[in-house]
Amino acid sequence: MLQILRRKLAPVYENMFSFWPGGWSPFPSNVVFELLYACNLACPFCYLRVEEKVKKIKAQRHLLTGEILRTIDQIPSQTGISFTGGEIMLRKDIIEVLAHAKKRHRVGIISNLTMNTPEKNQSLVAMGLDTLMFSLDGYTPALHDKVRGKGSWGKTIATVKAIQEQKKRQNKVYPTFTINSVVLPHNYTKMSKMVELAAKFKVNWLNFQLLDPSVDRSGYELHDDLTHLKTDYRKLMPKLPRQALKSNLDKSLKLAKKFNLRVTFSPKLEVHDVLDYYGGKIDLSRVYCTKIFHLSRISPFGDVYPCFNLKIGSVLDQPFMKLWNNYTYRHFRQQIKRGAFKAACVGCCHLRLVPKN
Repeated sequence: MLQILRRKLAPVYENMFSFWPGGWSPFPSNVVFELLYACNLACPFCYLRVEEKVKKIKAQRHLLTGEILRTIDQIPSQTGISFTGGEIMLRKDIIEVLAHAKKRHRVGIISNLTMNTPEKNQSLVAMGLDTLMFSLDGYTPALHDKVRGKGSWGKTIATVKAIQEQKKRQNKVYPTFTINSVVLPHNYTKMSKMVELAAKFKVNWLNFQLLDPSVDRSGYELHDDLTHLKTDYRKLMPKLPRQALKSNLDKSLKLAKKFNLRVTFSPKLEVHDVLDYYGGKIDLSRVYCTKIFHLSRISPFGDVYPCFNLKIGSVLDQPFMKLWNNYTYRHFRQQIKRGAFKAACVGCCHLRLVPKN
């Protein structure tokens, strides 16, 4: 219930923060902490994997455990921190990092859940982890493993069951579960089956992730400015048959209502906008963003960046909150507020559109 309330209040925070003059923002309400970009899977649609192919990625020094813990302590108390990757379970210090963050913050993780051990599952529940989002791109092993790799569906489902069992043993409600399912050409006709699967495993949310065609949304290769953002990402979207997609969306939402299952879209769009999204027809005049006033990202190398690959600064050089309102960050917020880079915003999971009349 508390998570639902926070989710409903999020737009209020976003709008309130965006009225601050000069690109200033009082504090972040969410920080995405990317612990590493390595992953045990190689999903072809993942923007990190796409970036690896199109950019010359150089090996960079990752933050050490102590540096991560110190950075966490610089983030204001009760801020939501999402830990993601790559696959975070590849880090040997992951439980130490999460437990430290949980002392003062709301903590969520994003994982494919294929590398969990019984000990890690027990620890995640015991520490009171708030949210756990895991990827599932099909209701059968054949559909999911087609993009995630052979055997990945079975490993993920086994971990979900194991954590659910730990919650029962420890008499805990948390972490809540969210299935994140990317809408792809090979699985969009089976979305209602994902609703049935989510209901079967008693997850709290089912999130349909719209495909992101961007190659400029990670901390792999940061720039001092954003003059390189010239691609209209609408042209890179796979085209899905509008009527067939609408039929499957309507069926899925109707079924979710029957199961009393919360279904969301990322980005948060109405059905008619999802149809336009997969038709490459998003009206850029409707695009706006207030998320930049209360969300930030930290790369595995300690670089702070907003959403595009703009280097704000490094936590190895300055405390996080010094960077939060430095000149580069404030100037970026002002640019976005004035409507810059809209064509590159398509694909962002925080994309917002002004409602149609």
